[in-house]
Amino acid sequence: MKPITTFILSLPVLLLSGCSLLMGQPAMSQSVVVVNDQSMMIDEMVAKSETTVEVEDDMQPSKPDYVPMNHFVKLDNYVEQMAIELSDLLSETQNMSTELAVASFVRLDGTLQTSDQLGNQLAETFMHQLHRFGYQVVDTKLLDNVHITRMGDYVFSRKSKSRFNSEAAEYVLSGTMLYREKGVLVNARVMSLESKKVVATTSKMIPWYVLRSENILVSSSY
Repeated sequence: MKPITTFILSLPVLLLSGCSLLMGQPAMSQSVVVVNDQSMMIDEMVAKSETTVEVEDDMQPSKPDYVPMNHFVKLDNYVEQMAIELSDLLSETQNMSTELAVASFVRLDGTLQTSDQLGNQLAETFMHQLHRFGYQVVDTKLLDNVHITRMGDYVFSRKSKSRFNSEAAEYVLSGTMLYREKGVLVNARVMSLESKKVVATTSKMIPWYVLRSENILVSSSY
């Protein structure tokens, strides 16, 4: 009976000792948990910051192959902006009765005699926009008479002429195209046919994805 009695009497002592030992541990275990939480938070912050940097890099439009997921911008929008800028400058010195011819835009090379579909499309669109603004636009490709053939009736021609009759218009709008990595830099200007003075200028960079979306052919990439 003594061993059993001794064990029963010593049991409370053991329980109290165990509790005292356990009470001394939480401070260490809690400190470990706090450190681990801080480490996890730091790791998450670093991962988020790296992800943000990657997303920002992907959104930069300065990359040559940058193409927006969805866009509704057309070549007409860029030409309209340039036409507005030209019209604002012309309104300071000219009036709406000014006769204005529009010529094809050319590549900025050593000859200034090379054009392409983009150069001709720019001229056609400028004619449309300036006519909308009320200017007296002269078409240099218009024939004196209607040319009738079996294939159709034609009023336009690109046959070589010695020179354009400057009496048909006082000013001419044209410009250059400079092919770059991001797109085509278009420089447009209105010039006096008589004095050769430049009276208005504008410039826009047209991105490649705008030209590709409209299947506009150009003579060179960049």
